[in-house]
Amino acid sequence: MNTSSGKERSSSKKRFRLNFVDIILLLIIAAAAAILVYILASGTVSGRASDRSVKLEYKVLISGIRKEFANNIQPGDSVTDTVKLMPIGRIKSAVPSDYMSPTEDPRDGSIKYLKFPDYIDIMVTVNADGMLKNGFYMIGGYEISVGTLVSLRTPNFTGQGYCTEIYEASDSGAAPRAAGDNVEVSEND
Repeated sequence: MNTSSGKERSSSKKRFRLNFVDIILLLIIAAAAAILVYILASGTVSGRASDRSVKLEYKVLISGIRKEFANNIQPGDSVTDTVKLMPIGRIKSAVPSDYMSPTEDPRDGSIKYLKFPDYIDIMVTVNADGMLKNGFYMIGGYEISVGTLVSLRTPNFTGQGYCTEIYEASDSGAAPRAAGDNVEVSEND
């Protein structure tokens, strides 16, 4: 007679059992929540956590140009990137030096540096307004670091060379950053 009430009691005592699919879904939800918390806490979604304006000074070594072009690069000239046609600063100085090319000596196979009298190297120092974005220096949308090939154009010269130094210009005379140096970003900047 009370068979229906017995069935109701047994169904009310049923527990929820976790199966393999339920565990996988819970792990996926937990991982997604952890990733969301990490992204929001680090500020990488907006990218604004480490962005700041900086005054930069960088040096570009233009190698192996003819001597007659030495005076075509003058302090005060504006510099434009020849690839993106973006302004990338103003020339502070241009210092010529002898062009030395590594050449193999056929007699013993050693490497000798030979001076080519009709050619020079020019170390061009450029001042620019830039941004420090997520640990990288940016000038007009152009990422620049030590070792970057810089294609530059001034009113009287077009050429390319490698960035050999970069540092934040300041009155305190910040030390240049050489190859392998890391950019530190602090929350207090």
